[in-house]
Amino acid sequence: MGTGIDVYIEYDHAVECNYATLPLPFEACNESICLRKWVHLRSGKDYRFIGAISGWRNETGIPPLFPLRGLPENACSYTLFEMNVPDPTDPPEDCFGWLLASEVRAAIAHHGWTRDDLSFPVETLLNTLDFLESRLGPDRVRIVFEIN
Repeated sequence: MGTGIDVYIEYDHAVECNYATLPLPFEACNESICLRKWVHLRSGKDYRFIGAISGWRNETGIPPLFPLRGLPENACSYTLFEMNVPDPTDPPEDCFGWLLASEVRAAIAHHGWTRDDLSFPVETLLNTLDFLESRLGPDRVRIVFEIN
């Protein structure tokens, strides 16, 4: 049986919310884009990408740069609702993870992959992360994912 991935892009658009002092990343103004139902990403079996960000189905044998770390403490409520996590304070860490946009790029490069090595849905995901990060700033865009 194949391995799939459910991905949510979370972004903090506080830079556009007219705060007198910019809050820390993901402290306020969080939004989530659900890619869980995007069949070509979820079921696309891009094991290069899955292996690079999680270690699952890792064909390089190189350990992931960032081990799975469960859900972020300040995950967007929509993401938690859509993931149907019964207790967000205690999710099974062996299948949940999150990475900042910069960490996603670093994880892929760590395995020696380029965007040309990855599927169209993953390239689209990476382009979306790049756009949001260029608009909102570093450390204000991340993916939250479940490997299944």
